[in-house]
Parts: sequence; structure tokens; C-alpha cells
Amino acid sequence: LGSQQPKSVLKHLWQSLNNKEYLICYSAAAMLAVGGYLIMPFSSVFAVNNLHVSKEQLPFLFMFSGVSSLIVMPLVGRLSDHFDKLKIFAVAILWMIIMVIVYTNLDPTSFVWVVVLNIIMQMGILSRSTPGSALISAVPNLNDRGAFMSINASIQQIAGGIAAWVAGLVVYQKTPESALEHYDLIGYLVAIVSVVSLILMVKINGYVKLKYPRKV
Repeated sequence: LGSQQPKSVLKHLWQSLNNKEYLICYSAAAMLAVGGYLIMPFSSVFAVNNLHVSKEQLPFLFMFSGVSSLIVMPLVGRLSDHFDKLKIFAVAILWMIIMVIVYTNLDPTSFVWVVVLNIIMQMGILSRSTPGSALISAVPNLNDRGAFMSINASIQQIAGGIAAWVAGLVVYQKTPESALEHYDLIGYLVAIVSVVSLILMVKINGYVKLKYPRKV
């Protein structure tokens, strides 16, 4: 509260939108959202129609993924606290790229293998968020953080909606019972977006190291 400055809300918002360092953070956050929302909208249909997971098995597939995230995310958080956040992020991105491409190119597979591969893929997808968010949130100045986080959250929602729309343009299905076509292209798009997010995060990491030389 002590860092508040007497300025109008709109002026503060505009300044936060035009800050060069912040713009890179907004772009990186958008790429992180796009990387997730490209693949998620059609994951259920892909599992049922392409991988031949039954509708009875589908809830268990996502339940196992959810439980695994409860284990993985705290571990990634602890690693991010003790090691270089950019390196953790880079490993997660590489892991995600490999697993997304493998998963989106799968043919009909046994349920056990679908669960295992889905969990491994989700580990990569989720593991980006903790080190990525930690780096991004360290960039704004104290008196800008409220505006920054509000803009950042809004941009992620917008980017996620655009990503889902783009995925809908790429993926094709002849009938509701047919296998999804071109879903593999979504995997390659995710890989490209992930590389872009890593490049942006390298730049952000440079800003953070200049600001907090002993903490990153």
C-alpha cells in the first residue's frame, strides 16, 4: 500500500501496457496459454475416436492425469526454488515438445499406455507454468504489479480463446464418430509456439537477473 502513486487508473493501465519489458512478459504468457489451449479442446474426442478409449474409461484417464499433477507441481515448485528457473523451464519445454508430438501422432493404443503417455505429456505441459510464472511475475515493479497481473491474466484468457479457435480450424472430423484428422498438426504447432515461448523467457530471465542478481 505504501508504494501506491496518485495516478488515474486508465493512465496506470496504459503505462503498464506500453512498458517494453512488460510487453515481452505478456507475449510469453500468451504463448504459454496458446501452447496448452491448442491441444486441450479436442483431447477427449481424440482419446475416444482416435485412441479408442471408451467413454467409460475417459473419466479415469483425466482423473489419473489430475492426480499426477498434484504430485508433479509441488516437486517442480521446489526445484524452481532451488535451481535456475530458466533451466527448469527449458527442460519442461523440451519434454513437452517431444511428448506432445508423440501423443498427437498415436494410433489406437491400449488404455494403460494412453494413461502413461498422457501423464508424461501433462507433466511437461504443467511443469512450464511454475518457473515461467515465477520469472514473469518478478519483472514488474512493486507499484505496477496489480495492473500487470490483471493485464497478464486477461491476455492469457484471450490467447487461450484464440488458440482454441485456431485448433478448430486445423482439426477436421467427417462425422461425430470419425477419427480426428490433422490433430498431428496441432502437435507441431504446439512445438513451434513452445520454442517461441522459450526464446521470450530467455529475454525475461535476463531482465530478472539484472533486477535480482542474487535470486535467480
